[in-house]
Amino acid sequence: MSWPAAIGWDAWAGGDAAAVLDCHRDPLLVIDEEPTLLYKNRAAQAIGGRDGLAECGRKLRLGPKADAELRRIVAAYRRANVSGGGCRGLRLAQRDREWLLLVCPLERPPGVQSIAHRFLLHAVARTAPRTPPHEALHDVFGLTPREISVATELFRSATVRLAAQRLKLAPETVRSHLKRTFRKCNVHSQAELFALFQSLSEFGPPR
Repeated sequence: MSWPAAIGWDAWAGGDAAAVLDCHRDPLLVIDEEPTLLYKNRAAQAIGGRDGLAECGRKLRLGPKADAELRRIVAAYRRANVSGGGCRGLRLAQRDREWLLLVCPLERPPGVQSIAHRFLLHAVARTAPRTPPHEALHDVFGLTPREISVATELFRSATVRLAAQRLKLAPETVRSHLKRTFRKCNVHSQAELFALFQSLSEFGPPR
């Protein structure tokens, strides 16, 4: 689970979560199942529809294809009754910028089932992902330099095949490195791995 999802719903009442999210460099948004936009941090306020994160009557609008994919992800979480943990990603290409949008379900307050699901959206520019220091990834997770370089390149690339071409490796080799990285980091998807790397990267004022 990435750090924002761990905040949970009950923290919003006192405003503590909003203060923490405002310190994050990346655009962060909170939506419900509709998806109604409930909150966006300072970094998200600095961008708009031109960059692919538009509002229409308090509804979040990403474009026809991305809207459909977001509805599919939200519906899957709702059917599984998931509250907290895990993360799924979708690509959002707009003009000269391409985002990876990480969708993370927020944890429900203990014993509460009646409140609609809420989700944290973490928008990361695919061309400029941040990663923790390589030494930290080696010390904490035991990742090798090659595993770190493969994971980092995969974040920038749309597919395993493209990442393999850029690294001059066979696609099967990239997949093997990725499987070992998943196992060492205890994640099950590229979106979860990306969220983990982002959550461990340095915090700072919005850019």
